Amino acid sequence: GSVGVCWYVYSQQVPMPRVRWTVCELPDAVEAGRLIASERGERQLEFTTDLIAAIDGADVLLGAGALQFLDATLADILLRVPQRPRFLLINRIPLTRVAGSGYVTLHNTGLSVSPCRVDDEPSFVASIESLGYRLVDSWQCQGNTLDVPLHDECRLDAFRGFYFRA
Repeated sequence: GSVGVCWYVYSQQVPMPRVRWTVCELPDAVEAGRLIASERGERQLEFTTDLIAAIDGADVLLGAGALQFLDATLADILLRVPQRPRFLLINRIPLTRVAGSGYVTLHNTGLSVSPCRVDDEPSFVASIESLGYRLVDSWQCQGNTLDVPLHDECRLDAFRGFYFRA
């Protein structure tokens, strides 16, 4: 997301001569991302505010730390995509480990406060698998934590990451 940060990092590490990388973001970030990409002469990096159009027909969906801020769950979003990606790489998503223990809280960046959905991992995985995806791998994202003041039971010591394949 943002202004294409992952593209700039990954494309320096892995040759991607035939990749079209689409970033879906809020309008201000899309405008800034397009400007930066133009200044750098990037031809493979695109920006949009239309999430469904960004996902439709893509081979891979990379969600890296933003899904919890969307109004709909990933499964609900994928249900609206005509041609779903074959591969889902979901990283840095806050999930509880206990079924039925999800909640909504506020995420304070110091500059803004946004609603943040914390689903439970069993339901999250089941919702993606119900769409025909198979969980291939999962991991902990150390360094991503969540504290909810006055609610120690909501503390997350690590976020999660997942690789699903259709």
